[in-house]
Amino acid sequence: MQMITNELGAATAAKTTVIAINTGRNSQCAVKWAVDHLLKKNSNCILIHVRTKPLNSSDHIVDVPKHGRPPTHEELHQFFLPFRGFCARKGIEAKELVLHDIDVPSALTAYVIENFINYVVIGASASPWSVLIRS
Repeated sequence: MQMITNELGAATAAKTTVIAINTGRNSQCAVKWAVDHLLKKNSNCILIHVRTKPLNSSDHIVDVPKHGRPPTHEELHQFFLPFRGFCARKGIEAKELVLHDIDVPSALTAYVIENFINYVVIGASASPWSVLIRS
C-alpha cells in the first residue's frame, strides 16, 4: 500500500482508484463520472483493461493466426487515448494496465485484493441481455 506524508508529518495511506475500461460507451461514462465525482486535481488513477483472448505461443509467427493476434503497443496506445484525455483535462495522472485472463470479474477482483485498491469504478453493460445471461 502506498503511504504519503501529510503536512503534519504523519503517514497516511494513499487512496487508489481503479477504473475498469473496455471498448464500449459505458467505459467512457465511467471514466467521466470518476473524474467528475471521485478524483481530485493532481491525483492518480489506474485505467485497467482485461484482455480475454488468450496469448498463444504461435502469435509470434509473421502470418496472423485465424484467431487474431495480440494488440501492438500502438494499438494499445490508441485504445487508452480517449480515457487519458478525460483524465488530463482535469489534471489527473492516469496509469494504464492490461491484464490477460479469460474471466474478467476474477481478474479485476484479484488485482484489487493484491494491490489494496480503495475504489473501483466499472461501467454498466449496455445490453439488457447480460443481466439475464448472468443471472
